[in-house]
Amino acid sequence: MRRRGLPGHRREVRERKNRHRVGVDELARRAAAGLDLWTGEPAAGAAGAVGSSRRWTAEEDELVRALGAEEAAARTGRSLRAVRARRRELGAPPE
Repeated sequence: MRRRGLPGHRREVRERKNRHRVGVDELARRAAAGLDLWTGEPAAGAAGAVGSSRRWTAEEDELVRALGAEEAAARTGRSLRAVRARRRELGAPPE
């Protein structure tokens, strides 16, 4: 005798259990859009996050050279770590 699928209540349990799963296509879309893979929401700190592709401007470089790292970070909207790394790249003396 051939089975015709799960009874209604078992089907509902299975659907509830798997409702959080997403397909490979959805994961690829989230990754390409810079979204969190689990939630599909914008990744934490997406604007200017660590590893950001935002280029340093000449004005930001001048601030990094002229000011302390904390002040330059506050004025440029970059992290303290990023400012310190940029100071090393520019050859500016450490604080």
